[in-house]
Amino acid sequence: MDTEVRRQIIVGFDKNEKGRTTIMGYNGWTNWETWNFKLWIDNDEDTYRKALNMARGKDAYQFSLALENWADNMLGELGFDFGFFADVCNTSIKEVNFYEVAESYLLEIENEVIEEVYRMKMCKKVKLSKLSPDEPLTTVMSKDV
Repeated sequence: MDTEVRRQIIVGFDKNEKGRTTIMGYNGWTNWETWNFKLWIDNDEDTYRKALNMARGKDAYQFSLALENWADNMLGELGFDFGFFADVCNTSIKEVNFYEVAESYLLEIENEVIEEVYRMKMCKKVKLSKLSPDEPLTTVMSKDV
């Protein structure tokens, strides 16, 4: 994907009254719809875990498509198949920058993995430092640190 196109997808652009390109945003996100989508997913443990599970084995683009499909399915589950509310919700869903949300979740997952590896390394260092010369290693590994 072209870098400029990718940047436009992630950041979002608009033309001001003088025809200059300006960056739009809301609370650090592309727009209110993107921020709101991520907020609602993050604020419910089940949907948050579902989003993280959907990310498995996907790159940001694939994951963004899965998130968009999920949002469309949630709308269908609400019964907004047609009418005013369907139009309003569909318009909002089209404004969500799913790629930006996908990258955010993938970064969260990456950071959790890094933190876990760090904790495991630190835990091993502490346990090994408590090892006395005549104590077997298996005893130390079973002790609380």
